[in-house]
Amino acid sequence: MFYNIMLFLILLVSPITHAYAEVSTANESYILTTNFPSYRLSQISTNNSMDLFEEIVWWIKINGNERLRKIIIDESNTEVLEENQQSQDIVTELVTTINGEITKWEMKIKLTESKLAINVSFPNKENFYLYGMQFNKVEDDVSLLGYTIPTREIESYPGRNRNNLFYNNDMKIWIYPYWDLNGSSVVSKNPDSVNIYNDGKNHSSDSIDINEINFPQLYSDTMSSRGWDGTIFFNPTEQRDLPINETLYLNFSPDLWKAVPVLDNERSQYYEKLKNTVYLDFWGGEFELGHKLNDWILLFLPKSINNITIIQNWQEGGFDSHQPLSYVPNVLEVNENLGSKVALKEWVSDAIDNNELIGLRTNYLVFKNNSLPKIQKSNRAIDAYNNEKWHTSLSQVGNIAEQQERNIKDGFMTNATFSDQLSSGGGGFPYIDYSTILNYIGVGAVRNNLTELANTIKHGINGPLLSESLNSEYLLGYVDGGDYGLFSGHSRFLIPDYKLMRLHNLAVAYGVGLGYRFYFAPPYQGNKLREGNIKYNSVYSPYSDDYRSTTILYGNAGYIYFYPWLKKIKVLSEYMTTGVIQAYYLGQGVDSILHYTGNEWLPLDQVWLRNEYESMEAQNYTHIRYRNGFNIVVNRGISEKVVSIPSFGDVRLPQYSYAAFFDNGSVIAFSGIPSNNNGQRIDYTKDDNIKMEYIDPRGSEFNGVKEPTVYQDGTVKFSCANCDETFDYK
Repeated sequence: MFYNIMLFLILLVSPITHAYAEVSTANESYILTTNFPSYRLSQISTNNSMDLFEEIVWWIKINGNERLRKIIIDESNTEVLEENQQSQDIVTELVTTINGEITKWEMKIKLTESKLAINVSFPNKENFYLYGMQFNKVEDDVSLLGYTIPTREIESYPGRNRNNLFYNNDMKIWIYPYWDLNGSSVVSKNPDSVNIYNDGKNHSSDSIDINEINFPQLYSDTMSSRGWDGTIFFNPTEQRDLPINETLYLNFSPDLWKAVPVLDNERSQYYEKLKNTVYLDFWGGEFELGHKLNDWILLFLPKSINNITIIQNWQEGGFDSHQPLSYVPNVLEVNENLGSKVALKEWVSDAIDNNELIGLRTNYLVFKNNSLPKIQKSNRAIDAYNNEKWHTSLSQVGNIAEQQERNIKDGFMTNATFSDQLSSGGGGFPYIDYSTILNYIGVGAVRNNLTELANTIKHGINGPLLSESLNSEYLLGYVDGGDYGLFSGHSRFLIPDYKLMRLHNLAVAYGVGLGYRFYFAPPYQGNKLREGNIKYNSVYSPYSDDYRSTTILYGNAGYIYFYPWLKKIKVLSEYMTTGVIQAYYLGQGVDSILHYTGNEWLPLDQVWLRNEYESMEAQNYTHIRYRNGFNIVVNRGISEKVVSIPSFGDVRLPQYSYAAFFDNGSVIAFSGIPSNNNGQRIDYTKDDNIKMEYIDPRGSEFNGVKEPTVYQDGTVKFSCANCDETFDYK
């Protein structure tokens, strides 16, 4: 249902001052009443209302005071000087007096359909420094229910769940609060990251009593004593000339997916080229082995599928040994322990001749001390305590990337590229740089620099750019694709709704992370990495089956985390299952996502509102239907399910299994137990559009087939009798 919402804005700052902003409506009207510093949203039809926040909090320092002070901004220290209405904007000029210091500042409120924007502008004033602010709710609202929408920053790692979405049970509306971080001066949402002393010393281990200054808990599970979207902290204003100008958005709507914002990112310019590719992530092995691997894949690869290969370990000196440099002609060449430069160029050349995409790894963000001093033209970034950080200064990295990508293109003629850690920094906070050479400091500067870096890299290579983990949403589209990191995803309950509804068609996501990462999260102490790799490679096990089922659940493309110890069946089956069916869901809009509760299929919002979340989690059974009619059914739950597949029949889906099909049966795929196969699970794909069929009896037999077999036009194209072997020929 489409809701046009009429919003009246009434600003009550004195008995005689009122302002109104109106938006036409067909169904419902709301009134926003302001009486500084409180704001109330009321629903006319029901006369229900809710307080958006009851106080504004500042963290300040005055006259060089070394202690950060928490100040409640209210009528006791603040008065409204003037207000005026500009179209839909209500602009209020205020003056706050603290310890005799008089500070003028401005709050602008803009109201559009289903969105309230609160903008605060604060001047850079000598001897009065604003370090942080929060729009705070000080009392629990019993009508307000909190939920977690798994954005990339939340879902990529375990243990990050926090309420970022709310439902008002009286008004029947969803509320999604978020700060606009593009162009923002914010440096942290964590007080430990801010140098509150500003004396050039590292006080991170000092026994400062955080409770003394009442920092709210960012990850609180309730609304009590916290802002809608946490506290934000700025770069100490002593170090810069720019004023603070920040905006908090509150989206609200009766429709969940109208409340959750759509990203402004443009779709990747290479999306169409990438959506039919499987990502061969070549981490280990000699150049000659990689060349042979690409040739082996061509023996069974359907014409509808392409290949993108990224060579991760290739540079002289070993893996990431001279970052941010990887290649300088005649100075820093290839790793001859893996093969000659000629061998690498031949591999690249043959791949391109076969219409494949192929690229070499770079990493412009990690800074290594043993970089070559005569050609190293970069420095480390600086933290708030004036210490060197682990990464390259963002002010310099663009020039390095421009030259190096040109060198790689000239030297190897690659047509794709990869840059590590570019898209794995979440919202951008890990890359905050306090270098004085920067024009301004904050997460907005990071985002600007990294989007420019992505464009520079792509321009240099004239091809798609892949990166790691894809948990930086603001870079999706600038970064064209990469592995979709779900760290320790195997042991977690996962819901794909946010990815499918908001991120699906911006960039091509491959797999669900590097092999070992789906089973463990960092730190990778002890045998975690080795154990994770074993689980990834344990074909026909629950571990391997879950990796593929979750890839398909999220609408992601095929991915191969390659080392020579990988079994051949792992490569073959990825191309012939996910690789085939991804053509029918990548680039498609989503018609519905339904979760099974044990009694019925429900969309996510109804699961929440009916208190069926625990039942949904217990079942862990999801049905996705794309707008082209393609169906995906994934069972990650313990209890076995049965799905009826058109033109095939009933198939039992044990834990970590999937089925995919059009209603007319023209394309069907599953990993499950056919009713006529004596309880034996198989992997099966049939695509009438390309006249291809794939059967993997998984060690048993199905319709007389005893080994993984690819059929083209009804005849055997490829049969793999030795598919249990690895690629480690030595």
